[in-house]
Amino acid sequence: TWKKGGLALFITNTQHIGNHMRACPNASLDSGTCQVACVDGTRAEVLRQLSLIKNGAHHSLSELKEAKKVTLRLPNHTGLFNLDGEIFVHHHDTIEMTVLEQPFSMYVPTKQRFEALLGKKK
Repeated sequence: TWKKGGLALFITNTQHIGNHMRACPNASLDSGTCQVACVDGTRAEVLRQLSLIKNGAHHSLSELKEAKKVTLRLPNHTGLFNLDGEIFVHHHDTIEMTVLEQPFSMYVPTKQRFEALLGKKK
């Protein structure tokens, strides 16, 4: 459970967000966990952290945690929440996220089948 505030809170199981910004530079899809990064501090500290987020160099200035489940307790029942680039209005004071192990299977065709699907001929 995250128990303090922050200007920005990133929760991800991949290194990159947005336009290749490395919000959680040590995150990995196959770790079974997500990384949580908090950008907070004085105005100067926040500006410095945000300027370094593109290449992940902010991680030495930000607080990073690793978790299988993240619970956010929000100060208001209604507010904005950005999930994977989509803006949602939340109507709760708690948001919970859990990393699922092997939530889906993926089919990957052979090279020949892929080319056939695209209509390419040898």
